[in-house]
Amino acid sequence: MQRELATGMRSRARRGLQAALAAALVLPGCGSDDSQLESLAPLAVHREEGALNQAPVIRAVRLEPFEPVQGGRLRAVVSVHDPEGDPVELVYQWRVDGVPAAVEGAELDLANADKGARIEVVVKASDGRSESDEVVETTSVIDRTPVLNGIAIQPTDTVYPGDSVVVTPTGSDPDGDPVDFEFEWLVNGEPADGDGRSFSTAGLSVGDRIRVRVVATDGSSESRAQESADVIVGSAHPEIVSSPPGMTDEGVFRYAVEARDPDGDRSLRFRLAEAPEGMSIDEVLGQIEWRPGEKQTGVHRVSVVVRDSSRLETTQSFQVTVSASGGEVPAASAQ
Repeated sequence: MQRELATGMRSRARRGLQAALAAALVLPGCGSDDSQLESLAPLAVHREEGALNQAPVIRAVRLEPFEPVQGGRLRAVVSVHDPEGDPVELVYQWRVDGVPAAVEGAELDLANADKGARIEVVVKASDGRSESDEVVETTSVIDRTPVLNGIAIQPTDTVYPGDSVVVTPTGSDPDGDPVDFEFEWLVNGEPADGDGRSFSTAGLSVGDRIRVRVVATDGSSESRAQESADVIVGSAHPEIVSSPPGMTDEGVFRYAVEARDPDGDRSLRFRLAEAPEGMSIDEVLGQIEWRPGEKQTGVHRVSVVVRDSSRLETTQSFQVTVSASGGEVPAASAQ
């Protein structure tokens, strides 16, 4: 009996508490009109939204391409997050070497940007009620390296002392800049005097090896260097330094051929490649002698050849005129 009484009392207490809570919803002096409750609801919701809204967050800003070039375009790629998932608007501010650029979007035209110019973009995000912190990203306009397309060298394998070696390079620049070339000449692997396209071999010895190292430059950056193949200093051709005389009063033609070798070769040998009948030459001394016969009047062609120990040869050609007896004898004419 007592247990039933206690259970009834707890049930009545719960009903009384529910009634009290229901009465508490009616504000003093306002009654229980539904229109009054509805007028209060928007105010409660607005306060809740205002208290919970968070500003969007810019997670990263990346500039593409990684190496912007003069005349190209630069684009800002932004990663942004809004905690409530609200739509987000991005605002961009571009600067070139500290000067604001007249562009508001995510891309910047680099047509008027100098090489090396510092590019800066400031990005902010807004969800209409709050703004993110500014994020700044910077880069620089690069100067692309010129390209050395190739080098041609003349002569290609052997050069004679006193002659010159000439190099002809070709190159291009991806930015359209004028391309110049720098040269470093090497003799037997060591730097030698000379920084132009032509290199004189004066003073070099037979067997010396010549090469050139070339780079292309646009004035601010250089290509990789290229080296030519070796050009070897060979034995130079001997030279004939004398001129033929005319016939003597006795009707004899004598000519002591004088020759020298730029390499100092003293083992020169002489021969006649073309001569009238009866003409002879001393192989070592180069002495030519000829007494024409009675039937050898007229013009005769002569070619004398000198050869060094490297078998390099030089030829001198001339004409000897034989006049009839009693006529004037002209000098021989070299060709």
